Amino acid sequence: MGGHQHFEVGKLPLSQFQPHNIDWDTVDSPVERLPWLARQLERNTLKVQEKPAKDGELFAFAQERNWKRQLDEKTLSSVSALLWDYEHCLSRIRACRAPAKGQQRKTDIDRILYARGQEEVYDSDELYAFFQQLSSERISTLRKAIVDQQWHLMTEAQKETFLREWLPEGADYYDLLTDFRHGGFRMLGDLVCDIDDLETARERKQLRRSVDSPAFQKMMEAYLSAPFSGNERAVVSRACRKLLNKIVRPSLAVPYVVALGKRNLLWDLLLDHIEEHVLEVNHAE
Repeated sequence: MGGHQHFEVGKLPLSQFQPHNIDWDTVDSPVERLPWLARQLERNTLKVQEKPAKDGELFAFAQERNWKRQLDEKTLSSVSALLWDYEHCLSRIRACRAPAKGQQRKTDIDRILYARGQEEVYDSDELYAFFQQLSSERISTLRKAIVDQQWHLMTEAQKETFLREWLPEGADYYDLLTDFRHGGFRMLGDLVCDIDDLETARERKQLRRSVDSPAFQKMMEAYLSAPFSGNERAVVSRACRKLLNKIVRPSLAVPYVVALGKRNLLWDLLLDHIEEHVLEVNHAE
């Protein structure tokens, strides 16, 4: 095959495919040189290193060496708490807008029913509907019992005893859930885990929670009053700005935000007061 050096996976040990074990100068096939070229690209591509400008290079107030010590500690603490609430409010909104994934183990259940030849007798949607009628607390407790009592190691008789204790109303499914053939016993764990995981995901997607601070609640209420605005960041930032104004005058707020390392939030909250603090740049004529 001319000067080409070919590599067949079935005839060479895996170690032979490592770049350091191959004389790439003897490989003239472009396709076969791809691993070496990829390695060279990785080695010779400089990683992007962020070098943000120092505060003193951007803001007039940061020209003084001890400018942060001149800030009021109580105000700084209040601004810090508000900015934390602001960022986490936006984060929760984004998380709650993502759809919750349910019935992730349904494919496994359908596979088991098909392997057992019972896909016409039992319907996976019917099984999910049965377990969904149970309370979330009961499902969570049942999941723990399945693990603690090692459901997968029980005999068929022990499994039925377990079900009579934990799932008395599910007698119609005892034969199905306790049978070892084609992993029938796996379905109980699959169903309980899916229902429990879905409930946990729903709890995480609650926009309002009892532990939220008053400031967080006000920002979330602003979003809930205009959920289809198309720009939740703008809505929440307006509510945050009103709260910030109560802590410190807008014209004095920029140093506090910068001191907390949150310069990126200036564009959301104090866009109208950035210019008065920025250093003037003298352009050479």
